[in-house]
Amino acid sequence: MWDVKRAVLVTLSIGLLIVIIDGQLINPTKRYCFNFSWMGPKFTNETTGFDNITCDEVTRLADEIPCRHPLVLTFDGSYPNISFLWDNHDADVTCMLAPNEVCASYAYRFDGGWENITYMCTKVVEDNGQSVTSGCYTNYIGNREIKLCVCRSNPGFPCNSGSTSVLTLSLFMLAGLLLAYYR
Repeated sequence: MWDVKRAVLVTLSIGLLIVIIDGQLINPTKRYCFNFSWMGPKFTNETTGFDNITCDEVTRLADEIPCRHPLVLTFDGSYPNISFLWDNHDADVTCMLAPNEVCASYAYRFDGGWENITYMCTKVVEDNGQSVTSGCYTNYIGNREIKLCVCRSNPGFPCNSGSTSVLTLSLFMLAGLLLAYYR
């Protein structure tokens, strides 16, 4: 859990609110991934007490849905401008990619509407033990859609997309366990 006393709340001019925790310096020769959770359309500038919102509230206490600080919300609940975050807050919304990790985005949708999206550095392994280094995988369970995209960044702008394919439930379960372990 993060310490609220060390957090700095920043209001950006284009209508994005972000809680920044212990920033880092970006080295242009290193590879980075985005590392934050968009809290979804339920949280806007009209949300009261947003500085106290936790990952449990964003994921509605679902253990298998990852969440990373900082938590990002937009004034109107729309998807955040990734380029703006990189250009203006790169050190606050990224993690340095380790040699055995991938960049991942984990998006959760219910009844056709996005609930939240988390970006992170992590490891993803198929049920046969093979590391996953690129691609997008979608799993449908009733009215829920879970989309996991993984990639390897080069120095410069972090990657966050890949080609689409269908993922087996066992890979999602294993990926969820790994993501929970690296939380």
